Amino acid sequence: MSKTEEKVAFPKKITLSYEVVARPDAADVTSGPYIFVFVYGIGPEGLSMLERELADKQVGETVMVHQQPGHVSDLFGHLALPHLGREHGTDSCYLKVKVVKIIPADQTEVIRAMADLAQCGNTCCGH
Repeated sequence: MSKTEEKVAFPKKITLSYEVVARPDAADVTSGPYIFVFVYGIGPEGLSMLERELADKQVGETVMVHQQPGHVSDLFGHLALPHLGREHGTDSCYLKVKVVKIIPADQTEVIRAMADLAQCGNTCCGH
């Protein structure tokens, strides 16, 4: 598999670009773009909802994810809550998420990410 054919999978370090939009068909962005970087697939409860949406995506692919009011932590699960340009979970919105970069996560990054999770318990630290 060449570098251009890398897919979102464990243990990869994933860089996303995302924008907050009011509706899936909305051309106007309410906030963003933002960058979010994480190690895929290390959650103690399995994949977060966002990680499941991203499974097997390649660089350049985009997914639209619905964020329900008050449920942003459900979407991100064990992942650190990213900046949404407003209070977390106050309104329903969509995140237009694009896979920007996929690289192998080295052992140090995986161990660091797992240690961060251990300090947080079963919920995101929000860091």
